[in-house]
Amino acid sequence: ARAARRTDLEAWGKAVRGVVKHVLHALHGALDDGALPAAVYRDARALVGRGNKITDRIDHLLSTCGQRLGVCLRTHGRYRLQEVLWRDDAPVVVDFEGDPTLLFEERRRPTSPMRDVASMLRSIACVAAGARAAVRDRDARAAAEARTQQWERNARTAFLRAYVDAPEITALLPARRDTVSKLLSLFEIETLFRELHDELRHRPDWVGIPLARIRDLLQP
Repeated sequence: ARAARRTDLEAWGKAVRGVVKHVLHALHGALDDGALPAAVYRDARALVGRGNKITDRIDHLLSTCGQRLGVCLRTHGRYRLQEVLWRDDAPVVVDFEGDPTLLFEERRRPTSPMRDVASMLRSIACVAAGARAAVRDRDARAAAEARTQQWERNARTAFLRAYVDAPEITALLPARRDTVSKLLSLFEIETLFRELHDELRHRPDWVGIPLARIRDLLQP
């Protein structure tokens, strides 16, 4: 591990912008091909037209990060709930091969640990979204929405608090909590757009899940 530099931050921002641009292009193509469910068409069309706003959001996060950015190190690369097992009263993290959609050199490249944190938080959100989608009874949907949203908030808060307060982790993170938050927001944008791209390719009926979160993220 080594101290993260401003050039690292600029490289992360460039990579996130590239992911956003690529996914918006793919989303535009899916709209033109009529490959999306009618229920998400409006949100998808709105997102395609907001590329500049997303770029502005990324630029703002980069420009307001502090100078002390924590460390760069090898990360898990695809840190999700299904990669954490429970054995002998302790968690065991598995599958360190990283994101299979990336080149091997990219997977090995040192980065911020906040990238893994963003991935885990997105995994938690997907569990909540899947639970909501499983409720077929129209009368039960409102209650399910409230319960799953509360569960997601609680799980997100508990994970973040445990992570940033762990003594062995503190030394790896930026000194200022607002910088931690901004790096997390940057990598959450990346994670969301990668998820959107995966759904476009493999499960178009699930596109609405990342679309809804991106819509919320872009709210003033």
